Amino acid sequence: MPQHDLEKTIALVSYAQKGDTHALETLFSRYFPIVVRIAELRIGRRLRGNLEAEDIAQEALAEAFKNLASFEFRSEGSFKNWLARIVESRIADEARKNMAVKRGAGKVRRQTDLSKSTIGPQVMGVNSETPSMLARANELESRIEAALMSQLSERHREIIILRKLCGMDYPEILVAMDIAREGTARALHARAMKSLQSAINF
Repeated sequence: MPQHDLEKTIALVSYAQKGDTHALETLFSRYFPIVVRIAELRIGRRLRGNLEAEDIAQEALAEAFKNLASFEFRSEGSFKNWLARIVESRIADEARKNMAVKRGAGKVRRQTDLSKSTIGPQVMGVNSETPSMLARANELESRIEAALMSQLSERHREIIILRKLCGMDYPEILVAMDIAREGTARALHARAMKSLQSAINF
């Protein structure tokens, strides 16, 4: 993340912790797309018929903002990982209760519809500036989503989400995934990316 973006996030979190509603609204707009994507990837096929990613994302962000005063900002990755953990908790709660019911076809936007921040450029570095590049990126989005959901192991999916979507550095990943050595985390990420590339024929 560019330094000015990181500084903006730090400032927004600081203002929001003091009760600035505009900062909260800006944080919501800034992070809602990525939280939706994380929710989609966490829900999985087994629960997708009962849980809506946008609902989970809204609930997770509402919970996060309610507890924002207790969050200690260390990095952009730590903030995104904190949001991801809240998403996981919400999904687990809803799965246990088995109360979430799909409320209408077409409400959940696919990851390819989230034009502000898509998976293709973040995970595979694909440019989508021209119409032809955008078409290729959209196709790649679907293949990446399918691979992460059903073809990669949970550990491979986790490290890709943390590294590529949350933007965490390797020392942060060590803590998040309970890995002892940075070299081990780097090797795991390399294997995960190789598995993903193979799964999508990239």
